[in-house]
Amino acid sequence: MDHYIALNRDAAAIYSSQFPSMVIDVVPNFAPLPEVSKPTLDPRIRSGFVFAGRLTPEKGIKWLLEHWPSGEPLTIYGDGPLKGLVAAAANTAHSGISFKGQIPQADLAKAVARAEALILPSLWREGKPTVMLEALASGTPVLLSNAVAEGDLLEAAGAGITFEAGVSSSSLVHAIDALRAGASGFISRARHLYESEYSEQIWLERIGGVYERARTKARLRAIR
Repeated sequence: MDHYIALNRDAAAIYSSQFPSMVIDVVPNFAPLPEVSKPTLDPRIRSGFVFAGRLTPEKGIKWLLEHWPSGEPLTIYGDGPLKGLVAAAANTAHSGISFKGQIPQADLAKAVARAEALILPSLWREGKPTVMLEALASGTPVLLSNAVAEGDLLEAAGAGITFEAGVSSSSLVHAIDALRAGASGFISRARHLYESEYSEQIWLERIGGVYERARTKARLRAIR
């Protein structure tokens, strides 16, 4: 093998520690532009927060329900074994939580594009979920737990904020407040991060570079 491809730096570091001689290229996945391809830059048009994903313990949905600030608008999309728990929370007076279940992808993209932020409260280590890339494509910032890979890059780009899921709600509340304090900037930077890191064109350039380096190595071996 000439090259191995990792989807994020965390995975590359794990492989590298086990196989020091391995040549690893980091090539993140891409997300196509949603139908709502032009981001809504005015934060006054956006409203509430969105969770979209599997309703399972490791995704942090139970923790989110237990620590979500009372009265803050949160809309949950998805299905899974904790569906009943989510539905019950949505029926609680003044919780601010609504549950929509699974909806068509095009409708979900529109809902994410209208949100103040996408929330990823994962408790277990995971890579960058596709829904996160889709949110960035629509200019929607991301509030993500520190269990999601490369949250530091998202923060450095000014496209989102990390918080500590699995502990108290104070970190989440602080992230919400900080996001709102600079809402318009987060929106524009989210879209910029998508265009510079997670668009189809960027992916094609990166994967093309991997193939070219592999071909060059093969030619050099053939000459020897």
